[in-house]
Amino acid sequence: MGDLGTLIATRNLFVNSDEPAIGECRDASYNLPQGLVQCNENQHMRVTLNSFSIRNSWYRVNQYNNTMYLVAKYAAAANQFSVQYTSRTVTGTGGTFPGAVTWTGAGAGNAVADNTNNSSLVLTDNGLQTRPVEGDQITLGTAPNQTVWTVGVSGSSLTYGEAIVIPPGNYTSFEQLCATVRGLLDTAAPTANKQFGGVTFAVGSVTWSDITNKITIEATFTGTNDPEIKFVCFTINPYEVNSGSIVNALIGSRFIDAYQNSYELFGGCYENRILPAAENDYDAQFDALKTIFVVGAKAANKQAHVSSYNATLQTEENIYLRTNLHSSSFQTAGFDTGASRYPAIVSSQILAKIPLNNPQFAVTKTTIDQQGVTTEATPVTTNYTGTDITTYERPYEMIYYQDNGNDMYSILLSEKKVSQIRLYITDSFGRLWPAISQGQIDCGKLNFTASLRVDVFQE
Repeated sequence: MGDLGTLIATRNLFVNSDEPAIGECRDASYNLPQGLVQCNENQHMRVTLNSFSIRNSWYRVNQYNNTMYLVAKYAAAANQFSVQYTSRTVTGTGGTFPGAVTWTGAGAGNAVADNTNNSSLVLTDNGLQTRPVEGDQITLGTAPNQTVWTVGVSGSSLTYGEAIVIPPGNYTSFEQLCATVRGLLDTAAPTANKQFGGVTFAVGSVTWSDITNKITIEATFTGTNDPEIKFVCFTINPYEVNSGSIVNALIGSRFIDAYQNSYELFGGCYENRILPAAENDYDAQFDALKTIFVVGAKAANKQAHVSSYNATLQTEENIYLRTNLHSSSFQTAGFDTGASRYPAIVSSQILAKIPLNNPQFAVTKTTIDQQGVTTEATPVTTNYTGTDITTYERPYEMIYYQDNGNDMYSILLSEKKVSQIRLYITDSFGRLWPAISQGQIDCGKLNFTASLRVDVFQE
């Protein structure tokens, strides 16, 4: 067997992750009988993936890639400021919005506070026109019902932020995706049109080009103000709450929003910095935010936001089967969201990457009833009296891998004895494979089957 030595023993392990004793169907651990996977001091072991299969029972647009943020900056009145806190203390029922506040520190004064802009606390100063600075204490309400903020960052402009969350599902066309995004941008806010100071922002259209394969969002503005609009996708690692950043004002404690790859759906870029600008100022941080789309110039109260490259309906090309077995495998750091980006090459727990089937499929259906009228209530011009159905349905898909005899996915173990093996499936960022619902996990119906071969070699 070449440098591996002489093969002296082989064992096969067949796995179905449906109901593991430890873990769940996507992340299963098994205690191994004593001596089953073990070798002597002058021996070593190799584990090879012989086969793997899993039913395609997930959504291509899911909780990992369905969120982006609409962020706007617009001019405030001369005595208005936006504030994000680094800590907050609530006593009793807290303060109510809008309400009178006082603050102490370098920018001491009296004001009225509101948070209806969804992104940060808005202060309207009662005459002092002094912006709160980092460390100031802002108190809303009177004892015993108070809310006290410690100021982290503030700005002379006001910001608006809103999560645009695409309903999970298998979108079969870009037209479906664009129509959904258009609806979300029109209706996700409390009012259909978003108010930024004296300006109303609305969505003119969300379209996809079959020539460039790019998506365009056309924003329209009416009013006297001139807000700036950005669509942002965050891939922040690690994410820290209350770091005094505009990012905190947007994401808050929704950690799943801190690492999204919706930018791939739209063919755009991402923001991976929790503090986009060194200045402790909302204005500078907003200006530094990286946008998903290429932002065009405003013309006739319209502005286009266009993909940088091809949009897609699926952001994953492979399923990654990982294990806790110690081996000599390595990977680039980008395969794990929970790991540092440096060093660039790190040890790996990836056992195999299984290609997914081509996700593109078409559904075209025309049904003509026996009265010669389509089910869409459109009269036909022929005298056809039968039922004609043309359909291309999504097939029952099994994601399947079978080793071709070359031991393509195999690892040499660094240990001499294995008492427990963990097998789990992830996406390319190391996140557990997305489930449709918790019920799917509870029922064990995102399970996989695999066969592993353990070879023992004599040196």
